[in-house]
Amino acid sequence: MKGQSLLAAKREQIEKIDNDIVQLLIRRADLARAIGVIKKEQGMDIYCAAQEEKIIDRILKKGGDALPPHFLETIFREIFSASRNLQKPFSIVTLGPQASFSYLAAKKYFGKSASLALAPDILAVFEEVQRGAADVGVVPAENSLEGVVNATMDAFVETSLNILGEYYFKISHSLLSQSQNAADITHICSHPQALAQCRNWLRANLPQATIVETESTSQAALIAKKEPHYGAITNESAAELYSLNKIASAIEDSAQNTTRFFIIGMQKSAPTGNDKTSLVLGARHIPGALHNILESFATRKINLTRLE
Repeated sequence: MKGQSLLAAKREQIEKIDNDIVQLLIRRADLARAIGVIKKEQGMDIYCAAQEEKIIDRILKKGGDALPPHFLETIFREIFSASRNLQKPFSIVTLGPQASFSYLAAKKYFGKSASLALAPDILAVFEEVQRGAADVGVVPAENSLEGVVNATMDAFVETSLNILGEYYFKISHSLLSQSQNAADITHICSHPQALAQCRNWLRANLPQATIVETESTSQAALIAKKEPHYGAITNESAAELYSLNKIASAIEDSAQNTTRFFIIGMQKSAPTGNDKTSLVLGARHIPGALHNILESFATRKINLTRLE
């Protein structure tokens, strides 16, 4: 009886804390609406990556050892999502189909309650934002193993969009199929980067399989759903979504496999004092053209972290 009484007392305390949290969230929501009115009057954008990341950094320092950082980050990204939509309906477009890594990264960054539209390819994501059908887009920029995503870099040349923020998302691949036996698989399909990230595993386990490139990892899952002898390299969550069997998991060649995603939009981000700038540019086809470009950075003591 003593244990039950103690349990009931603890639950009462939690109930009081839950009620306090709800009241604080209501107060925060009222402030978010007021900020939305001010932003509208001043012609400011609802989404500000720098401000959200500043809050995340501050909150994670408050958590200490009691709460793992990723728990706090997940909670506050959901709060951000609700706050944005209280200020104004906020739309996001990313590379589909559903359960693509771009889709998962967008949900992780903008919150599970965020409204996501899906585009068939990377250029289409840019075009949807360019014509105002979405406020922002989420696109893969580079992978820690395979380098830049060329389609994304090309799209920056073809459109006038800007990078508003970035998000690093850990990538883990699974092999999915209608079959439950790897020996039945004659074709392996996936996005070129995913295939490259698993090349050693494929060489060791399915050397006889024909490789088929697709627009996305989730498109590969759709193909595997229709073709009984196809295997798809995609994320684990696609197994339930597309009713596929998991043949193997964590088949990427490196446990440090991470993709950097860009949040793109029409607006320009204001400097924060702790910024990363990306440039896409061309040069005349003459001797010394690249030297002249790089010299401009060197003379101004600007460090370059990556050059493609």
